[in-house]
Amino acid sequence: MESLGMSETEQTLAAGATIGNKPVNQDAIAVARNEGAGLVAILVADGVGSHFGAEVASAMVVAKFREALERAVSPCEIDIPSLFFDARTHLERHVKEHAGDLPTDLDWRNAFGTTLLCGVETDDHIILGYVGNGGIFHLRGNFNCFPPSQLLPWTAVNYLNPHSLSQDGKNILYDVLSVDPEHRMTPTVLSLRKSRDRFGDIVMICSDGLYSYDQVPIGKDDQDHIWISGEESVAVFFQHLSRFFSGEEYTDQALQAALEEYLAAIKARGLVADDCTLGVMVTGAALRFQRSLGGMPSGEGYR
Repeated sequence: MESLGMSETEQTLAAGATIGNKPVNQDAIAVARNEGAGLVAILVADGVGSHFGAEVASAMVVAKFREALERAVSPCEIDIPSLFFDARTHLERHVKEHAGDLPTDLDWRNAFGTTLLCGVETDDHIILGYVGNGGIFHLRGNFNCFPPSQLLPWTAVNYLNPHSLSQDGKNILYDVLSVDPEHRMTPTVLSLRKSRDRFGDIVMICSDGLYSYDQVPIGKDDQDHIWISGEESVAVFFQHLSRFFSGEEYTDQALQAALEEYLAAIKARGLVADDCTLGVMVTGAALRFQRSLGGMPSGEGYR
């Protein structure tokens, strides 16, 4: 078994970044590596803004999830739904231990709620799990090999179907990770078999401040044709990721710097209305393909 999800010549890259747009950033991000078990993971949580202690919830569940992954002896131990429930149990214990510090009239239906998204790479698969909303983008390693006329790559798709519903003109999350004793959390889990022999795989997970399908504008033109808005922030992400690959340094630190530059760029362009957090994982096969391009993607659409 290859350790760290590595290919024959390249180690998987993983990094994350966050930028706040509130007095307190309620998002949390973590990267987990477990060489012994051959695991790499990216984790993102977005504390529910209307909830008391939302930033505490997001930070604690991400930390617990990361700890469990780094402690695992084998990938066979990894059961994604169980990790979600263990993170919730950890949060519940913390809240009970500090119950004396909490408001006596606290509405538990609106306390310590958070989304939680993960991408976990094993030797053969990338396992995706989530509760809540946000985005989970799967890109083939050739996403930047398109002509300028192709505005967005068809080799990128969002797999996250939000746990939300429409209520009084707003999108309301019906499933989050919280301490509400009456709430039954049901995480969604998907498994992707990795592409080893061609372009490889890139996974980006993000909070809804960056993208969530339940917040994409949909309307009609004057001929009654339905249109769906392309999200400018995602298009800019493709540009910055392509720019990263056109550089010479392929390291976790360089990838993190590229993600931080990306978040600063969309904030400068007025595209940040909420806390924004994202994690990116680039498999060894994708790195191998990008190196074969010699830093010069065949298409210029995302430079």
